[in-house]
Amino acid sequence: MNPLVLIVTLGLALPLLGARAAESAPTLGNPSFEFAGDKPEDVPAWGVWGGGIDRVDTWTPTRSGAGMIGYKHWLIRDAGDSGLFQDAGGVEAGAGHEFSVWIFADEVQGRGFGGVELRLESGVDGKQVTLASNLVAGADIPVGRWSRIAVRAVAPVDNLRVVIVFFPSVDGPRDGAVKIDDAQIVRLP
Repeated sequence: MNPLVLIVTLGLALPLLGARAAESAPTLGNPSFEFAGDKPEDVPAWGVWGGGIDRVDTWTPTRSGAGMIGYKHWLIRDAGDSGLFQDAGGVEAGAGHEFSVWIFADEVQGRGFGGVELRLESGVDGKQVTLASNLVAGADIPVGRWSRIAVRAVAPVDNLRVVIVFFPSVDGPRDGAVKIDDAQIVRLP
């Protein structure tokens, strides 16, 4: 018997079609940072630049699972930013998309963290172009609890790059840490 006929006979055709639709939804690899690389600074599926960024599984609280990204602000000695990026799969040109992460800022004296930026970019005519950006100052991120931040844009082509940028304090103490968990990209209705 043909396996497809068996699926239809059992009334399972609709879940199969739903699975096919889900395949075309935008996706990220290792969105909850559960998978580790060979070294702490390795974050499988993500490109990383700058200092102080590690995948950690010993800090608490996590938002889900055991892994998260830790931005170790106390390690940053220069003015440069640090961050992560990934090219999303399943992006539809002309459709709106939202990229979000959950962020947790340590409660530290002096609020020594500069801020975080979420960006959506596309590769257009061989160049990376910023489509939308959401820059949140460190002082505006609630401390001691998980908060969701997001950015939205319409993809002009069938590719999107999600970017998370951390900025160190410019004139205050550089202490504490910032945690990121549960990155997500969705197509907007």
